[in-house]
Amino acid sequence: MKYQTSAYKLLKILVLAKEIGSYDYQQRGYELLAKLKEKQELYRSAYEAKEKAFNFRDSVMAQNNEVRILELENRFKGKEASQQIQLLTTEKALTEKNKTDQQRIFFLLILLLSGFIGFLYYRNRNGLKLSRELEKVNEIKSKFFGNVSHEFRTPLTLIKGPLENWLDSDLSPELRKDATMMLRNSERLLFLVDQLLSLSKVDSGNFQIAPQHADLSLAIKGISNFYVHFANDKSIKYNIDIEDSGEIWVDLQIVEIIVTNILSNAFKFTDSGGNIYLIGKKKKDEYVIKIANSGERLTNDKLSKLFERYYTDGPSHYSGSGIGLSLVKELCSLYGAKVSVSYNDNNDIEFTVIFPPLQKNEQQLNSALDDALDLTNTERFHTASVGAVVTSSLMDETSEEKDDLNLTDMPLLLVVEDNQDLRRYVVECFKDEYHVIEAKDGVEGVSKALEQLPDIIISDIMMPKLDGLELCNRLKSDSLTNHIPIILLTALNEEKDLIAGLKNKADDYVIKPFGMSRAQLYRKLKATVDMSVSEFIRVHRVKLASEFLKDRNLNVSDACYASGFSDASYFSKSFKDVFKVPPAQYRKQLHSESN
Repeated sequence: MKYQTSAYKLLKILVLAKEIGSYDYQQRGYELLAKLKEKQELYRSAYEAKEKAFNFRDSVMAQNNEVRILELENRFKGKEASQQIQLLTTEKALTEKNKTDQQRIFFLLILLLSGFIGFLYYRNRNGLKLSRELEKVNEIKSKFFGNVSHEFRTPLTLIKGPLENWLDSDLSPELRKDATMMLRNSERLLFLVDQLLSLSKVDSGNFQIAPQHADLSLAIKGISNFYVHFANDKSIKYNIDIEDSGEIWVDLQIVEIIVTNILSNAFKFTDSGGNIYLIGKKKKDEYVIKIANSGERLTNDKLSKLFERYYTDGPSHYSGSGIGLSLVKELCSLYGAKVSVSYNDNNDIEFTVIFPPLQKNEQQLNSALDDALDLTNTERFHTASVGAVVTSSLMDETSEEKDDLNLTDMPLLLVVEDNQDLRRYVVECFKDEYHVIEAKDGVEGVSKALEQLPDIIISDIMMPKLDGLELCNRLKSDSLTNHIPIILLTALNEEKDLIAGLKNKADDYVIKPFGMSRAQLYRKLKATVDMSVSEFIRVHRVKLASEFLKDRNLNVSDACYASGFSDASYFSKSFKDVFKVPPAQYRKQLHSESN
């Protein structure tokens, strides 16, 4: 309160001093006001008051000098008076010059400060511009690798398909050896293309974690089983011991890439007759994967460099580790998993990956779409025997069994594909089972579908004029063609691409390169469900017939023929093998329970 009173009185004095034109009183008043503002910690106001006091001080000095000059002029008329006047005039000039210099320094400081602020703004703006440019470059790079992947996958399909068909036929030992080598290297090329695409997405920050509720141990078993034929080819003792994990939140795509790369590395650097161990253990909330293989002994320094991209070190057996292990480290970092490499008690090189549980994703829970995605992601993993050494007996297969499907009329298949070689290859694959018509792009495909109403459509996604997604959407939205099953054929194997296909009402999604051989199909079914192809189809038809029997308006014969059987007695026998009761008794029990 006292400060406010003092300020008020000082301001009143300043007003009166101004009115009477007293520079002296105004100088003193502003000096007192500056001190008051300093005590109030109003430093800016104090600075302004001091500056005004300084100005009035100069004015007072100038006024006093003028008075003194007049007095001296009146008092002295001689040389001494002139010298004194000159001295005072010089003092006045110096005072004015000092005042001017101070103003110039003040404005220079303001200019420098403004320039510095402008520099910071310019640098920040350029930084933002550079960041946007880098994002654009990363986007272009990711798109480029995606397109390159697509371009590689199409010719790889045309290479792998005929090779697999040749290997299913009678070939001379020399040709079979060459064809096997070509197939192995085409699969290796496909693997490398996928590696580059994944690594590019990690580098650009576009590789996103997609948690899903799935059985991690089941996926690991499926991945491990893929390497059985490699073990047999190289006479490697392949040991698998995988403990059940139960359903947890996990990204199966990242897990598959990590485990596949480490296993591929193990098989690459293990000599014939060596050992490879794959162990999976549940440890509290975490799941630990250990992959060990026998081979050349490395120094600790070399071990630590195995995760470096394209690490080389002279003639060492591990001299070319490529990008696989580097991708493993990058993905583990993204996932939050711990990865390490060391030598175990058996003197084998051992990679250890500890997968933490991912956070629950509410958007994926209780979602029909994500249920479909989960099915797609997990059913492709086929299980292997656990806790036992894999032997070559898993690779043997009996001769092909005769299919009991009796087709009278060939169904109509429409193939829509812009690549002529691939289109001809697909037509060649299905010409014995289907009457095939072709379309070279999406527009022609829609036209032929509306005109001829095929029984099934196989369409590529990336096509000119009209892509496969839009073709699928148009045909599924038309009442004339919405019943036709549509299979999308593409090299785009990302989850978002699968989602796009499902959203456009596609019935299935096949990734290039496809053209699986009969022998491969038999091996995969045998490993997955322990059935031959004909047994699997027969069981599926029986289960379909059991659904038909729930309808009171359908009898046993109706269910028999509707599910694809042509012989009633064979249908009855097959039904009893699956459900342990004849179909008539099953139908009777079903409807009595519902009553």
